[in-house]
Amino acid sequence: MTGKGVTVAVLESGYDVDHPDLKEVVSHERNFTDSPDMRDVNGHGTHVASIIAGAGEKYRGVVPDAKLAIAKVGDGWSTDSAVLAGMEWAAVDVKAKVINPPPSRRAEPGRWRRPVARTAAAKPLRWLR
Repeated sequence: MTGKGVTVAVLESGYDVDHPDLKEVVSHERNFTDSPDMRDVNGHGTHVASIIAGAGEKYRGVVPDAKLAIAKVGDGWSTDSAVLAGMEWAAVDVKAKVINPPPSRRAEPGRWRRPVARTAAAKPLRWLR
């Protein structure tokens, strides 16, 4: 599987918009934080996005033909409301087939999945974590 025809939503700390391995990969982006832009201040979102669908000459992502929808939901930490808004955007507006949620905090299993599953009940989602 190369990911061709698949959009993967990455809910993270943003991404490096000038990163050469992501230039032609990101098809959608949206900022759900108070930060002024999509800039990835800690590098984690860029790292995750590159692992998934980086299109480098030397290193490629695990699904290099996929498109990415980047939702910036935090700058090292995320609020529940930003994560839920990002998931709803990814499922309903972008119609991503896969959603990679941000690193988890202390929360009961499935906490974020239930509201999104109700929102996107017409289309099943695949979870990477």
